[in-house]
Amino acid sequence: MRSDEIARCYILASISNVLQQQHRNMLTAADMIYIIAEMFGSQGREAKQATVRNFMNCRMKFGTPVDHMLLIISHLNEMELMGAEIDGETQVDMILETLPEMFDNFKLNYSMNKLNYSLPELMKELQTAEALLLEGKKRNGKVHLAEAKPSTSGAKKLKKNRNKKKPKGKAGKGKNSARVDKSNDKCHHYGVASH
Repeated sequence: MRSDEIARCYILASISNVLQQQHRNMLTAADMIYIIAEMFGSQGREAKQATVRNFMNCRMKFGTPVDHMLLIISHLNEMELMGAEIDGETQVDMILETLPEMFDNFKLNYSMNKLNYSLPELMKELQTAEALLLEGKKRNGKVHLAEAKPSTSGAKKLKKNRNKKKPKGKAGKGKNSARVDKSNDKCHHYGVASH
């Protein structure tokens, strides 16, 4: 009984004067909470929808990874306070979707390497990635982030082999006329003579 009376006093102290007058005569704190929740419950749903909308409309602008992450974390905290249960991995996935196109390689790297960041780690990684993007932009006048270029060494070898002349064999007619005597040649693979 004493704890219920203390809870009633706390509830009455935390609500407006008009609501205090309406709830003063209620017998238990549970009754007060039930009536107040009925009165303002629909506003909770609207607040959740507004928070989710704000999160979904949030897009990072270049040069603001820390501000963006702090804003996103505040939206996630609001959603959790309103009852949303979002695990850490899903939070990171949601944040990655708010990044601009220039971070596509960052997102690809995250997915392909099956990385797992906490929110503070993700903020640091975004700062690093943006610094690399800025450095590349200053150097080339364009923004690049670790773009892979195909190796040209294979193509050069093929071209080199095409330009080599074929060894000349004995002059003659017939299908064996172009054969070369290979009895003294070493095996290309094993390095052993005539096997």
